[in-house]
Amino acid sequence: MLDEALPVRTVRAHCTDKQWMTPNIKALIKARQRAFTKGETPKYKSLHAKVIKLISNAKGAKFEILSEHF
Repeated sequence: MLDEALPVRTVRAHCTDKQWMTPNIKALIKARQRAFTKGETPKYKSLHAKVIKLISNAKGAKFEILSEHF
């Protein structure tokens, strides 16, 4: 039952990833790069904006948590 309630999922992480890099951000970066290589400019631009916004929010949240500890 535990496997159904909390399925196992694979998360790829690299030793050089920043602390705020989430699997969701990595997936959007991959989709953005795919759109760029295919020449899908409107899709690339919208994904680029989403990636920038998510990274900015993740960094802000991470540094906000760190500043509370000090």
